[in-house]
Amino acid sequence: MNCRMCDSINLHKFLDLGFMPPADQFRRKDQLHESDTYYPLQVMMYEDCGLAQLSYRVFPEVLYRNDYPYESSTTKVGQQHWSEFDGSVVKRFGFGPKDLVVDIGSNVGVLLGAFRNKGMQVQGVDPAANIVMIAQANGINTICDFFNEDSARKIVEEKGYASVITGTNVFAHVNLDGFMLREV
Repeated sequence: MNCRMCDSINLHKFLDLGFMPPADQFRRKDQLHESDTYYPLQVMMYEDCGLAQLSYRVFPEVLYRNDYPYESSTTKVGQQHWSEFDGSVVKRFGFGPKDLVVDIGSNVGVLLGAFRNKGMQVQGVDPAANIVMIAQANGINTICDFFNEDSARKIVEEKGYASVITGTNVFAHVNLDGFMLREV
């Protein structure tokens, strides 16, 4: 019950949605007879730093197992958004072919593909093995792991320091101790 940001125990619950199965775990017809595991879904507010977080953290290995279903390549609007995003980053900061972009939770590599199309070096990190296989098939070098000190060190050793690090919709899903690195 400690805050993941400031380690405070000064908290209050402001939303309780009962018990829920993990999101993004859609069943095939042949899996419908299998039992579900339910987890408490309560949102807590930490008074000392203002962070809102869930009272119970489901292990990432449960959330990002091999049949993780979400692929960022499924919508044209999403693809267009990432293409516009990378273009604005490259233009604003003047990045070029020698610069490295690392995307944390890179999924199938749509964002990295847009940066690669601008001539930049790219490296993905994603924990879902099935998603990493798709990214690699798309030519996006992707480490199958959670972003942590080991994966960061591997990237630095193999490719050098990143000019750009992106992570979209990942902050709420990470272990902050392993995610917020001081120096590698």
